[in-house]
Amino acid sequence: MLEGTLWAGVWDPASRTFSFPQVDDFGSRQQGMPLEMLYNAKGDRLFVTTAKPGFVNLYDNSDPQQPKFLKTIAAAGGAHHSVLSPDERYLFVQNSFLNLDGMNDGSITVIDLKADKVLGNIDTLKAQGFNPNCIMLLPNQPGDLRASRIIDGAGGDVLSRESSRSTAVALSVALLFAHIRCDFMRAPLRRRSRLCPSARAG
Repeated sequence: MLEGTLWAGVWDPASRTFSFPQVDDFGSRQQGMPLEMLYNAKGDRLFVTTAKPGFVNLYDNSDPQQPKFLKTIAAAGGAHHSVLSPDERYLFVQNSFLNLDGMNDGSITVIDLKADKVLGNIDTLKAQGFNPNCIMLLPNQPGDLRASRIIDGAGGDVLSRESSRSTAVALSVALLFAHIRCDFMRAPLRRRSRLCPSARAG
């Protein structure tokens, strides 16, 4: 992580040992602090976030022993956890790594992987001084849970109707978990021990 490189562990069944060839050096693109690796369902695409200054790196993973770098898409400082929409068109990136300077932007970046561009950033928590800590998807639920259309600056639809439901779930869960964690971190230590048995005053 601190070295800013990506390595692959390749198993040799004959010698029963691993070899570790280097796959990428993020420093060559002025990036540091790689944090999370995410694969699509097929396993032929790899997404790696780097927290400083905040990017998503895309790879062709058709050959898992030697992923091929494709492109970099900017997120925001602290780019960390990420999740794909069920149709794998959209990537949501949670931009916050602990509370380190330059790596705690607090936004959620929405990337259209089909168009290879950032659709925008969700600043709901950032505007309140909070930092999201995780992001995940829930299965589709019964009922009328649907996202309102997100409109870009030109007045066009950013997210399609087909993906609006999954988008609503992803963003709702991201905001909920981030808000719970922020409330917990703001609570006095004595109250934290009641919220979480593992929290103890030092």
